[in-house]
Amino acid sequence: MQPFLSVIVPVYNRAEYLVKCLENITEQTFTNLEIILVDDGSTDESGDICDRFAEKDYRIKVIHKQNEGLLLARKTGVLAASGQYVGFIDSDDLPELDMYKKMADCAINYNCDAVICDMLSDDGVNPYIMNGAEGLREGYYSLDDLQRDVFPKMMYSGVFFKFGIIPSLCNKIFRRELIAPHYGKELPYIKIGEDAAILYPCLVRCSSMYYLKGSALYRYRRHGSQMTVRFCQGLPEQISSLYSIFKASEIAEKYPEQLDYYFAYMTKIAISNELRPDNTASYSEKIKSIQAIIKSAKERGIIGRISIKSMPFAHKIYFTLVRLGFARTLALMISLTKSARGEN
Repeated sequence: MQPFLSVIVPVYNRAEYLVKCLENITEQTFTNLEIILVDDGSTDESGDICDRFAEKDYRIKVIHKQNEGLLLARKTGVLAASGQYVGFIDSDDLPELDMYKKMADCAINYNCDAVICDMLSDDGVNPYIMNGAEGLREGYYSLDDLQRDVFPKMMYSGVFFKFGIIPSLCNKIFRRELIAPHYGKELPYIKIGEDAAILYPCLVRCSSMYYLKGSALYRYRRHGSQMTVRFCQGLPEQISSLYSIFKASEIAEKYPEQLDYYFAYMTKIAISNELRPDNTASYSEKIKSIQAIIKSAKERGIIGRISIKSMPFAHKIYFTLVRLGFARTLALMISLTKSARGEN
């Protein structure tokens, strides 16, 4: 019997969190699912934990592979999936026990291509709810609704640094036939934007969606070992690869402004990444890297096309310095801002 849902869990050195994560998946109140654990070359006990759970639950399939990163681990899982729908869980996060019951009910009752819920961002001290779809009402969205209210704002809500649809795959389920082709392509090795690379090109192909607003069914656990809080080597090149993925999608033709603002945001991330304290490059090397990032953004036309009029004052200054190519002044401003906030 074909499972209704395939839940794909990429696993890499998350033994500390993995047991609780897998317990919450196997104890879901919705049981018509297969669970695909992709051990991406873990060097801790994670692979053994996956095997132990598979011995106890026939729904679990474990795939052990060499380490190639999250994007390619998910691809391995999708290509092995047989469910009508596909969902994703990161191995250090926690789905609520009724998450897939509520999402499957929506998919079945409304026969929709995708279902989205809200998320709880939890650092153990100050948890807060992240809206899955900024500014959207709860309920069913037809193709007309999506084309009018969702697609034009999915990557940029109209407020800088706010997404219309939060760039995470983990609070969503998609029809497998819609998402599988995006994983069937040759994909680059990237460590940032892995979710967005698949999410937005897939979403724009949907003809219907349901939003479970106010239901924070997925707990995203924030901690210091995550990529978003550490220096990422080669990030500008990875962003270029991500840009190529989007340029080859329907988004580039139908919603080019969305790409401009998204990659202005990614440009800001790349510049800040160079100034992280765990980057061991010399200061002059960091400045050269920032200059190269600015040059790349200018060559794509991103910085010239975005409007900074509606941005907060600090962002206006930031992107004015980017447009002028004043890398040293920009680096100084970022350092002073971090110092004022008490950040490293």
